[in-house]
Amino acid sequence: MRRFVFALVAGLAAHPATAQVRTPDFARADHIFNEEHSLRSRVLSQILLIATGHQTSVPTESLGLRTFEATKRFQQENGLWPDGALSRQTVDTLIKAAVPMLGLWNFKLIEHPWRGRPIWIPQGLALRPAANKNGLAFEDALDRLSVKYNYFPSIGIDLVYSETLERKRRNRYAVNYSVIKDGWFVISATSPSGKDEYLRYHQDADGVLGVSLFWDNAKGNVGGERVAILMSASLGSVMNG
Repeated sequence: MRRFVFALVAGLAAHPATAQVRTPDFARADHIFNEEHSLRSRVLSQILLIATGHQTSVPTESLGLRTFEATKRFQQENGLWPDGALSRQTVDTLIKAAVPMLGLWNFKLIEHPWRGRPIWIPQGLALRPAANKNGLAFEDALDRLSVKYNYFPSIGIDLVYSETLERKRRNRYAVNYSVIKDGWFVISATSPSGKDEYLRYHQDADGVLGVSLFWDNAKGNVGGERVAILMSASLGSVMNG
């Protein structure tokens, strides 16, 4: 967990802060966020919000409106004053709420067999590792969640993105979200049978490296969407760092 936080800090610290709508509550929360918390603490607090299911975006070094609103929702649901500020009481309550999920997932740093690039993969779900032609695969015996850490040589990120989107649409997947920029892309989709997918891939030398996650809440909800966000942040940090 500690190394995960430092990896995220290294990868995210270079991103510029974005302008925010500064209501009095937001301004106060922003002051506490920046003046009373180190960079590591800021990232860690957002990891905890992701683990509890309140934040749905990757951590950043600045207080965004998403984190502010996520903090307010968490506070309101846990009997705290919903001002969006990361007070000591809020952080302590966050830790207690997030620890069970982080313990369930038990993230471990795993390297791609050819490219290195250690990223965090959940090992607490009894995922069974197996090598494949593109790298590594991890399967849950109950088919609740699976992960693939892939590398596709001699291909560009634009082509992989367009072909993946076209294939999803041709197979009648619902594409929930897709974006491509700065040599990487993300696609979130749901199959006709209701199985969710999250893909994040980066240009890496002359090939494309990334992760594909699949989860089926009908077979047991293990917080697959939260795992996807944290793994996306982990991959982004190692590729951008």
